[in-house]
Amino acid sequence: MDIYAKNEQLNFDYDINTIRSPLYPSSFPMHWHLHAECLAMINKESVATISVNQRKISLRYGDIFFIWPGELHEILDNSDKSIVALQFPMSLINSKKEFAVYYEKYKAHSHLRYSDNPKLNSELLTDFDDILEIFDNYSDSFRSIKMTTVLYNMFIKIASVITLDAEKKTSASAYGDNIADKLDIACTYIKAHYDEPLTLEDVASYVGFSPCYFSRHFKKTTTHSFVEYLILQRINKLQVLLIDKSLTITEAAFKSGFKSISTLNRTFSKYCGCSPSEYRRYYTS
Repeated sequence: MDIYAKNEQLNFDYDINTIRSPLYPSSFPMHWHLHAECLAMINKESVATISVNQRKISLRYGDIFFIWPGELHEILDNSDKSIVALQFPMSLINSKKEFAVYYEKYKAHSHLRYSDNPKLNSELLTDFDDILEIFDNYSDSFRSIKMTTVLYNMFIKIASVITLDAEKKTSASAYGDNIADKLDIACTYIKAHYDEPLTLEDVASYVGFSPCYFSRHFKKTTTHSFVEYLILQRINKLQVLLIDKSLTITEAAFKSGFKSISTLNRTFSKYCGCSPSEYRRYYTS
């Protein structure tokens, strides 16, 4: 992380912040924050340019783009005021185990292009409008829940498309059904036993593969090594536990499968952009 980039502190009156296009900045210097941000392009004739993790990205009408916690990003050109945005704490998503297991897949699909899936993106744009309308026109005690419900529906729709794409790739690949099934069993096993001292050899043996064969096909299917996949499951769980102030950070770490605090701090900072104590302070202050 660039030490000169600003950590933008976002203030939330509700679970979701909304920013309509006139208020979204035309440009904004490099910064990062601990919340997620979802952008939508609403003007048909415009192109906006942003930078995320030093990569320049062009956004066109109907595109949806997710900026994840800890990612360095910059608004390079939004001079046509084409971007609307939602900002929300990642705990809103990762606290739900059904979403948490998709987290890395969501991150791999940060840029949802309208040209790739007009049906999905049109539905997501409608959801954006619904959240903005709820924020602007409802003042009852259920406003936050109503917005969150629509956001959850957005993530469900995206997960459905990710799953469908994965099934198409699997059926078109050289993998046999038996291999794909066993790798799915392996992922389920890891998610159920992430807090134990799992090894690659343990999981390979569980599904009946040699360690070398399992490692090669696991990486090809999930895009993660076994070790990285296991770490991500532990981090997802730890993010949820850190919000529970009745647990010390050490207790939360052990419940998540981390047995070394020094390793925890280094690993958590790598994937989340902050230390566990900073994460807890930000989400519980």
